[in-house]
Amino acid sequence: MEHGTRDMGQGTSLEQQGTSLWDVPSLPKAKGLTLSPPSKVTIDKRPDAITLRNSNLQVRIQTKPVQLTEITLLPINRNILVKPAPLFVVTSWDENKQATSAEYKLANAKINENEIALDLLPPEEQFPTIWLKLQMDGHATLLLKAILHNQTKQIQRWKIHLPTNWQLRIGDGDFYAYPFRTVIISDTENDFRYRYGGSLPLQFLDLSNPKLGIGVGLLTKDLSGLDRFVGLRRESGVTTIGIEWRCDPLMPNIEASLPSIELFVHSGDWKQTFERYKSWVRTWYHPIAPRKNWFRKVFAFRQDYIHAGLFDFVTKTYRFAERVQFAQKAFGACDYLHIFDWGATLNRGRVGDYDPWGDRLTSADEFRKAVTALQQKGVPVGLYIEGYLVDERSRIGKAHREDWGLRNPDGSVQLWEQGSPEFVMCPGAKGWRDYLTSVYQRVRRETNALGFYIDQFGFCHRDCFATNHDHPPNWNVLRGEGLLTRQVREALPPECVVYTENFPPDVHTVLQDGSFDYAIYEYQVRAYRWMAVPVRLGRFAFPDFKVLQIIVCDFPVGTNEEAVKQVFFNGDGYWLQGEPDNWWQPEALRVLRRCTAVLREHADAFTGDDCEPLVPTLVNGVFANRFSSERKTVWTLYNANWRSVSGEVLAVPHIKGARYFDAWNDKEIKPRIAGKVAYLSLTIEPHGVGCVVQEKETLFSRLQKAD
Repeated sequence: MEHGTRDMGQGTSLEQQGTSLWDVPSLPKAKGLTLSPPSKVTIDKRPDAITLRNSNLQVRIQTKPVQLTEITLLPINRNILVKPAPLFVVTSWDENKQATSAEYKLANAKINENEIALDLLPPEEQFPTIWLKLQMDGHATLLLKAILHNQTKQIQRWKIHLPTNWQLRIGDGDFYAYPFRTVIISDTENDFRYRYGGSLPLQFLDLSNPKLGIGVGLLTKDLSGLDRFVGLRRESGVTTIGIEWRCDPLMPNIEASLPSIELFVHSGDWKQTFERYKSWVRTWYHPIAPRKNWFRKVFAFRQDYIHAGLFDFVTKTYRFAERVQFAQKAFGACDYLHIFDWGATLNRGRVGDYDPWGDRLTSADEFRKAVTALQQKGVPVGLYIEGYLVDERSRIGKAHREDWGLRNPDGSVQLWEQGSPEFVMCPGAKGWRDYLTSVYQRVRRETNALGFYIDQFGFCHRDCFATNHDHPPNWNVLRGEGLLTRQVREALPPECVVYTENFPPDVHTVLQDGSFDYAIYEYQVRAYRWMAVPVRLGRFAFPDFKVLQIIVCDFPVGTNEEAVKQVFFNGDGYWLQGEPDNWWQPEALRVLRRCTAVLREHADAFTGDDCEPLVPTLVNGVFANRFSSERKTVWTLYNANWRSVSGEVLAVPHIKGARYFDAWNDKEIKPRIAGKVAYLSLTIEPHGVGCVVQEKETLFSRLQKAD
C-alpha cells in the first residue's frame, strides 16, 4: 500500500446533504452556456495595473504591489476571484523564509501583441528573480509561464507556489473536480492536498457552476515529472486552489522554468476540462513499445505462488497448467499467470538476486520449458521483480547496500519495515537502475516469460536524502521511477509487457504497458464520502493502458461483491489472489464470474479506444460509462441508490437496424424508439450493475433476416 502524504477533510455524507434514505442524487446536469467567439486580445497597461482581455476572460494584475485582483468570466460578467491574491509565493527549501509576489518589485513589463512579460525583482538576494509571462489567446485561455533565476553565488533551492491559494467562487452551487484515483466531483466542504503521482495521476483541476453553465479549468502541462503538491479546499462556498512546485537545486546564475499552467473558461461542466486534458495528452502520448492486444484482453489476472502449488517440491515438477485449470474453474477464467515468489531462495531472501536455479527451484531450462508450454496453450506468464526492495543477505545487497540504498533524513538506509532483512534501493542511483535492467534482460533470456512486473512502482511516494546518488538530497523518486521503467521497457523485446503495482502519473504511461491499481479500494475506504460512484478517469484518458484492480491486497475479498461490480463498471480487469474457497465467499465469486464473462464476451468494446465516463442516464442515482468499438457500443451502469430501479434508465442514439441486449441478464431488449433515440429499460438492484449492448447491423445479420 501507499504511504504518501495526504490531508483530506471529512467532507459531508450523502445523508447530511439532505438526500432521502434510499435515493442518491446524480451529478447536476449543466446548462449549456454559449461562449463568445474569438476576438482580438487587448492589453491595458496603467501605472498601477495591467489588464489582459479576450472574448471570454479578463485578468487584472495590480503592479503596486504585484498581485492578482481579477479573474472575470465575461459571459456572466463576474469576477470569480473572491479577494486579491499573490501571483506566486517563493519559500526557502527549509521553509524558514518566504516572499510573496507583493514583496517583489516590478522592474519591467514588456508587452507584445497578445502577451506581457513581467521582470520581477525579489526583496532579498536569496530569493530568485522571476520572469513571468502571461499569454492569452483570442478566445478563453490564459497561459502562465515562469522562469526562475538564481542571482546568488551559492546553489539555491526553493518551493514555488503558483497558483497561490487563489480563492474562487463562480456562484451558488459550484462543483469542483479533483482527479484523485477515482475522480471527486463534489460541492461538499473539503481539504485535499495530494502529491502528483499514484494518488493524483492526472494534471488538471476544474471548478464549474452547472446552473450557470460555465466553469474554469486548470491544466499543468508538465512532461518532466517535476515534484509538486496540488491543493484544493472548499469552505463556505469558496474553492481555493494552489500548487506547490518543489524545484531542483539551481546553480549560481542559472535559470530554470516551471511547467506551463493553462487557465481557461469553458461552457458546461468538468467534462470540458477533461476533454481539453485529453486533447493535450494526444500531443505527446506515444508509447515507447507497441500496445499488445492480447494484454488488453486480460480481464482475469491470476497471481499464484510456487509455494501454493505451482511447483511440487517432492517430485520437482512444475504444475503451471494444473493451477491455471484450477483458477479457470474457480474464477471463471484465467487470462494470465503471474508468479509472485519464483525468485525466492533458501538463504539469500526473495528479492535481489533472482537466480533460484538449483537452489529452491530446478534448472532455468526446466522452468523455461514449463513457461513455454503454458504460453503455447494461450496463457501468458509474468514474473515478479521488485523495483525497490533487496534482501541484505543477497549478493547484490551485500555488495551495494551502502552505495544504492535509499536514505532517510537521518542518513540511514530505509528498511521495508522494522526488523526486516529487506531494505529499499533508490531508483535515482544509476548503478541500481543499470543492475536491475540487466536482471530483467537475463531473466527474460532464462525463462521466456512474456510479462515483467516492477513492484511498488507507480506510487512515487518516497523521498531519498542520499548525498552520493545521481540526484540532489531530499529528492522525490518520481523521475527515478520513470528512468528505471524506461530502461526496463527498452531493454525487453517489444512483444513483452511491463507493468507496475500502481497506475502511475500520466507522463509515465508511455513507458509501460499497464499496471495494477488500488482505485476501487481507495474509493471504498475514502472517496465514497464525496462521490456516489467510483470513476477512474485514467481509464478514459488512457484506454490502451491495461489496469488490473486490486480490490484488497494480501487479504481475502470475502463478501465484497460491491467492489467486484465497481471494477466492472469501470471496464477494468481483476487481480485475483488467494485460494478461492478461503479468500472468496460464493456470492462474490458468482458476481466475479459474471463480470469477467461479460468483459471477455465484449472485449472488442472494452479494449477499444473510444470510451466516455459518466454519460447521462434517465434515473437519479444511476450512472453509466460508454465503451465503443466499430461493431458495437457497451454501456456499464451502476445503481448507487439503496433501492432497485426498473424501467427506462438509458436513452441512446438509435442506429437503424441495431439490436439491443441486456448483457448482464443475457436477454434481448426491445427499446422504445422515438425519432433517433432508443429508450432502454432495465431492472438494476440496489448498488448493482447493469450492462447494455447496442450491436450494429452487419452484412451477415442482414442476410440472415433475408433468409
